[in-house]
Amino acid sequence: ITARIQRHQSLVRKAAAESEIDVDLLNAVCFLESKFDARARRGKNKGLMQLGPGAISSMAAQLDVRAAPYNPDFALRAGAR
Repeated sequence: ITARIQRHQSLVRKAAAESEIDVDLLNAVCFLESKFDARARRGKNKGLMQLGPGAISSMAAQLDVRAAPYNPDFALRAGAR
C-alpha cells in the first residue's frame, strides 16, 4: 500500500492545491475509499475516490475533460471538488 500512496502524491498535492483543500484530508479520503487502488470498484463507484456515475459525468463537465474514473488525475481532481 505504501508504494501506491507514494505513487499518487504529486497528483494529490496538485488536486488539493487546485481545490484549496488540505492534502492530508484528500489523502485520508482516498485511503478510506480505495486504499489508493486506481482500479478499485465498489458497486457502481469507481477509481481512487470511488466516484458514482452521476459525479463522474458532472465532474468531467465541470473540469472540461473526458470522464475517466480510473485515471488517477481525473479521480483526484474530481474527488477534491
